[in-house]
Amino acid sequence: MPGQLELYEQLKPKLGEKEARDLLEFVRDAVEKGAATKEDILRLEASTKEELLNLDRKIESVKNELLKQMEILKGELFKEMNSHLRWTFAFWATAIATILLKDLLK
Repeated sequence: MPGQLELYEQLKPKLGEKEARDLLEFVRDAVEKGAATKEDILRLEASTKEELLNLDRKIESVKNELLKQMEILKGELFKEMNSHLRWTFAFWATAIATILLKDLLK
């Protein structure tokens, strides 16, 4: 790959001295402004890793909170089921006792 001086020497006869210099300066400035350097890429990589770690921590925190809420709801559901079963048992026990007593009192 030709260096900047070699490229300038190749372009000078075709474009002219000033135009070849202007073209090379334009390309150099465009590359400097727009091209990512290795340092830029390393910074971006470190930043991305840090953001991923933060997301992992947040996900873990939300997961733990959901697990706590599920345990609370499980306890509440168990209490409600026990209450429901007691009322169901009381209803059926009373119904059966009433039928038996009715037959005994005849």
